[in-house]
Amino acid sequence: MRGMRRKPVASFGLAPRHLALAALLALAAAPSCGGGGGNQTAKFVGPWTFSAGTLTPMCPLAGLTVPSFNLMGLNVTFQEVDGSTISLTLNTSCVVKFKVSGSKATVAPNQTCSLDVGAPLGMVNIDITTWTLSLVGGHIDCTIDGSAAGLCTAMGTATLVPGTTDAGVLGGGGHGGGGHGGAGAGGSAGVG
Repeated sequence: MRGMRRKPVASFGLAPRHLALAALLALAAAPSCGGGGGNQTAKFVGPWTFSAGTLTPMCPLAGLTVPSFNLMGLNVTFQEVDGSTISLTLNTSCVVKFKVSGSKATVAPNQTCSLDVGAPLGMVNIDITTWTLSLVGGHIDCTIDGSAAGLCTAMGTATLVPGTTDAGVLGGGGHGGGGHGGAGAGGSAGVG
């Protein structure tokens, strides 16, 4: 028995090479599975400022006129909730979650944002129907649509740029002729 070679239990031939190739292909393909893989939120996380935009309310009640809500100069912060979810904080009364897929984020269902829209309504809870964020180059394009107390609807578009400005709303700010707190009555806050 000594000196005799044992016969292999199984002959693999080229199988080990194929197995190694398959393992390499699986590792290379892993990041591309599941909508981009990895943390998709990093590109959104941090402070941003509305450089332009308004929400325009439409209220069918006779005699009820609500001015447009100027978003320009408002500061927001995006925080990571998990690898595919972010939350936006606007003042302390508006915290909204978004699902991220690639360079787009879409509002999660059943989200509400409280904003001081000025006279005659004051602080209003807005039920968000749609809010889409599209990261384009170094800014975020937004489209927003919602309703308030079943009486009014509001829609608008806006642009967010990285960083914050001192012209943002302080303490929730009110409105005066379409401006917002921190911008002065009748004015708009500038970014800069």
